Amino acid sequence: MPRSSGHAFYDRLNKVLNDAGFDAFVEDVCKPFYAATMGAPSLPPGRYFRMHMVGYFEGIDSCADANTSTSAT
Repeated sequence: MPRSSGHAFYDRLNKVLNDAGFDAFVEDVCKPFYAATMGAPSLPPGRYFRMHMVGYFEGIDSCADANTSTSAT
């Protein structure tokens, strides 16, 4: 499957976050909130917060907002 070249801003953001150890930091911070019987969440915390950053930068408040902004014509 073809892959796009990406976006320079997000490529740079990923590099900065990776170099700063963002994923390991967020994992450590979130670990106390994991359910004792279920373990770690299915979505890694680093990816979860990156998705929120993209939503913030792109002006997407929620999935509901994303769905209502498109029109079916």
